[in-house]
Formats: sequence, structure tokens, C-alpha cells
Amino acid sequence: MSTVFSDTLLRQGRIELNTAYFAICTSVLTSCLWSPSARAADTVRQSLSGLPVDRFSPILVTVLAITLLLIVVVHHRRTRKPSSPPARVFRFAEKMADIAYAPQLRLVGPARPEDTPNAFTDSIQPLSQLCEQTLTASHGRSVALVGTRPGSGTTTIAIALARRLAHSGKRTLLLDLNFERPMVQLSTGATSAAGISNYLLSGLIDGIVAQDAASPLDIIGTGNLPLPAVKAYLDDAQYKDSMSTLMSMYERVIIDCAPASVDQPDVSRIVAGCDLRLLVIDSQHDTVQSPNVQGLLRIHRRWHHGNTLLLRNKVKTDPEATESAGADLSPQSSLRPVHSEKWILQQPDELYTLKLTELRYRPVLTRRQISNYAGHQVACFRLTVLDEVNYLLILGQFQDRDAAMQAARTLGLTQPSVLPITFADVKKGIRLELQRKLKAVDSTPA
Repeated sequence: MSTVFSDTLLRQGRIELNTAYFAICTSVLTSCLWSPSARAADTVRQSLSGLPVDRFSPILVTVLAITLLLIVVVHHRRTRKPSSPPARVFRFAEKMADIAYAPQLRLVGPARPEDTPNAFTDSIQPLSQLCEQTLTASHGRSVALVGTRPGSGTTTIAIALARRLAHSGKRTLLLDLNFERPMVQLSTGATSAAGISNYLLSGLIDGIVAQDAASPLDIIGTGNLPLPAVKAYLDDAQYKDSMSTLMSMYERVIIDCAPASVDQPDVSRIVAGCDLRLLVIDSQHDTVQSPNVQGLLRIHRRWHHGNTLLLRNKVKTDPEATESAGADLSPQSSLRPVHSEKWILQQPDELYTLKLTELRYRPVLTRRQISNYAGHQVACFRLTVLDEVNYLLILGQFQDRDAAMQAARTLGLTQPSVLPITFADVKKGIRLELQRKLKAVDSTPA
């Protein structure tokens, strides 16, 4: 249209040549605003083909340059993609997200009327978004979930996270590496004749992938090979290339691993090679400072690939329950501190107590842990042994040694470290610690 309009003006001689140039620029700009870029380029070529270019005046050349610049700007604004928010950069062992109670899942918290039915689903959605942003920023694809203890809910979270990523359009694989207690295929109902152990030992992928009925998700179970054979292979063989080949077939790979406390085939090399590792903490039993959590973090800190983040499971966010606890709670509304040395010194010397464990930090027990001790008082005192600070946790007040041992068996405290001792022995350790502090103060130069 613009070419016909310009040629008509020149042919009839109704305006001067410079005015025709200006009309061409205006018509080209109008055409580009309402047509694709390819059509705009053809319009420019056709419009300038029959004109004497050597008679361009400086003013009209400037107008043409400005017109072309406007064309580029308009085309860029049409074709550019909306900018996505920058991905959050997590530090090592930083908390990534919290997973709330879900009464419809037995592995994730008890059923309480005040819990919302969608608490678990509402927690998985932001978790999948954070995982997606983190993997995209690092150009990664694999996420390994490791529980700090059995029953922490790792499998439930892995299934929900994998399904969420599969529904988002990503080609996703859910891989079960819990050889001791494989629950992924049992929980999803997607079964296959073989699994990951068959693939690693034979290199054949036929028959190992099962399709999830609830989502476009591929699932690979542990396989049907004997556990000793799998353990021997994983301890000795080099399987990095086989795992890399399998993971390269998918955009996202979610790996459900066994808890670190379970004796099973060593898959640490697979976990170490993942782009993102999530340590699932059962908030009803552990905190970030718990010995098993800190032990895992010390191991993960040695791995240079990927990042390790914390994921707290079974988190209760019920303000009414917090208020009803009343005076039994410390300023940390969901936690209750143990007794200190002052309470221990007030107890009769002849009574017995149970020495539970030695810790590197002063413990804070949750309400559920306190209830597990069936009302027995819990106390903690500090000792310095070989220049290292330790905190000894003791439980209960008993008339004799037999009563203390009976209480330990009733509470299920059968570990070798649980020992009955008298309060007199406990007080000796506290007094020695006080004397050591006084000597340290006296020896300090003024």
C-alpha cells in the first residue's frame, strides 16, 4: 500500500521530490507498526527501488534513519519475552522451605481438626517453584532428597514434588534409591518388572520405567536383584557414566534416598553428583543442631558439586495450640527447654537418674519429645572433657538402680549409652566444672 501511494505521488508530479521522500518514510513507519518485520523490510526495498538516492537531502536522510530506528524499537518490544524474577541464591545448609502437616497423609503429621486438608499440597507448590528456580539458575536437573531419620516423610515429599514438576510440563523422572525399604512404586501404584539395580548391572533400560497413573511422570524402582549383589556392585563399580546417561534423558530427576541412619547400599556418590540435595528434617524429633543433622551436614560440606539445603517437614503452624501451651513453653513458642544445673543440685544425692546422651550443644526438646518421656523431668549440665565442651542429658528421679532401668525399658531407651547414675555423681561433675570455671577466671590477667 505504501509503495503504490509513493509511486502515485511521484508519477503525477503533484509534490516535490523531498516531500515524496518524507511521505515514503511516514508510510513505511505506518506499515511496520501494523505488519510483521519481514513485510516491513519488503516495503522499504520496494519504496526505495525507483528513487534517485543521490538527491537525498541531509534532513531527509536523518528522518529515514530515525524511522528505521523506530522500526527496530517497535519490533524489539513485540518480540521480547517477559523478564522472569531473579532466582534466589541459597547458601549452604540454608532452610529452603517448610512442609506443613497434612491430616490425609499418615506419614505427615497427625489428623487434627484445625489442620487444613490442603496443607501439604499448599507447601509443595512453593517448594517446586524454588527447586525450579534453583535448577534453572545453575543449569541443573537432579534433586536428591535424604531423610535424617526413618519416617521423616522423604518419599511422600519426593512423589508430590515429582508430580508437580511433571504437571508443569517438564519431562520428569522419579528414581527410588531406598533399597532397604523401597516405597515409591508401592505408594504410586506404578510397578515394573525391573529397576535401577538391573540397569546399573546390565546396562539395559528395557522394562525398568513405569508410568504414573496420576501424572505424566516416569518412575524407576529399585529393581529385583538381591540386596547383597547390589551392595557389592555399588561399593566397587564405577557407574557415573550410566547414571549420567539415564539422567540426560529427562529435564528433571527426583531421587528418593534412604535415611542416612539406615544400613543399605552406598549411594553417596550418586547423591554427591546431584545438582540440589534436600535434607528432610522431621521437625517433631530433630532440629538443625541435632547430632544426626550436623553429622550429615559435615559429610555434605565435603562435596563440591551442587548445593545442600534444609527442608523441614511436619511443621505445625497452629496459633491456638501455641497459646494453649501457656507457661510450659519458653519464649520459643513451640519448644520447651530442659532443666539446668540449679535444678540438679536441689535433688537428693541418693536418688538415681538416667544418663541419656552427650551432646555438643545445649538441647531444646520439643513438646512431643517431652511427652514421650511420660512426665519424667529432663535436665542438662555442662562438662568440659579434654578441653571439649559436652552437655550431658539426664532423665527422671528414681529410688534405686532397678527402678531406673525399668523406666528405661518402658520408655524404649535401650541404647548402650543410657546408664543409671546417682545424683551425687552428677553433682560431682557439676562442682568440678564450677571449680574449673573459677580457676579460669582467677588465671585471667586483670
